[in-house]
Amino acid sequence: MWLNINDPQFSQEAIQVAGFEDPGRVLSVLRSLAGHPNTQRLTPAGRKKLARLVPVLLRKAGRAKDSDDLLVRLVDLIITIERRTTYLSLLIENTRALDTLITLAEKSPWIISFLASHPVLLDELLHPATLYALPKKPALEKEMAVRMTKIDPHDLEYLLEELNIFRQVNTLRVAAADVSGNYPLMKVSDHLTYIAETVLARVMRIAWYIVSTRYGVPPDLTGDDIDHCGFAIVPTARWGGWRWGTSPIWTWCFYTKGKMAKPQAGNGPLKRSGFMAIWDSGSSTP
Repeated sequence: MWLNINDPQFSQEAIQVAGFEDPGRVLSVLRSLAGHPNTQRLTPAGRKKLARLVPVLLRKAGRAKDSDDLLVRLVDLIITIERRTTYLSLLIENTRALDTLITLAEKSPWIISFLASHPVLLDELLHPATLYALPKKPALEKEMAVRMTKIDPHDLEYLLEELNIFRQVNTLRVAAADVSGNYPLMKVSDHLTYIAETVLARVMRIAWYIVSTRYGVPPDLTGDDIDHCGFAIVPTARWGGWRWGTSPIWTWCFYTKGKMAKPQAGNGPLKRSGFMAIWDSGSSTP
């Protein structure tokens, strides 16, 4: 079917057999995929992979509820990821991953859009046991610590990239758990809060390390670590589990304490107000 999709004599009857309500629409969607610039630029090996994937996708989508709309979502995702053919291979070679993708696409257009924006998360489809299980905050903190230990603390770009990957992976898990129906709304919102708190705590540590290494530590602080830094960040917007979403709006309040003393060491003298202002900027980066 796919190999003949652009043949003017191609009949819609083959698609009708597949179980779609509007064969004309399905045929149009498939032809748009075939004619898309991303598809046209595929190597011969990439075209072979796509030719293997599309018939399987059609067959599985045709069995689902609202199969026509489901196919549109899946094709939109394929167009986004197909230039990186390793993702096509992942879906071809792992039936469980493809089945999980179709289930998520059927239940949540938002998840498919999220995967299209962050295709690296497709690897999470290989592990449905963890995809649908929401880790508690200690587990999130442990995962974060493991990720951070692999990175040079001076490599800010890599640190921020890893923070974003952590946030994206765990946001996907929350969304998948939400559509599974196994978690009440309050539990889902709790876990979104845990993710935000874990990321923010790590951002504070990163910012503290960078600023204190560069400028030293104000002498009135009781220690030189994050637990005695005299600085706190408190979220104040949309407080309360019922109001959280997967893209909540946050407002931050920054609190400091202590004397306006200069740090003890570093690359040069700096008033404490300047020290905290620089740290404030660093903590707001993600």
